[in-house]
Amino acid sequence: MHERYDIPHIHIHYDGDYKILEKLCSLEHIIVDLKESIMATQADLVAAFSVMKEKVTKIGTETQALLEKQQQLIDALREAGNLSPAVEAALADLQNQLQAVDDLVQDV
Repeated sequence: MHERYDIPHIHIHYDGDYKILEKLCSLEHIIVDLKESIMATQADLVAAFSVMKEKVTKIGTETQALLEKQQQLIDALREAGNLSPAVEAALADLQNQLQAVDDLVQDV
């Protein structure tokens, strides 16, 4: 007996054990479903990556603003003058730490 089975993009003319052919058709549908699921999952990943990028950008902007404000504070204290050696040492330590934080992220 000669039967025709249609799988999207594949046309099969088969003379033989139809159970095997039916299984192949069934597997093809499972593969199509999995492909659609994978593509949907990838779309979800793209959306999640976009949200993460926005958050990282926000963190970078806020960190840069904080570094600038702290540097303004250091500059104002030094301009005021008459700082004790302990305050000068504390400012130097703070400035070094600020630079270390700034160095963690490459400038773009």
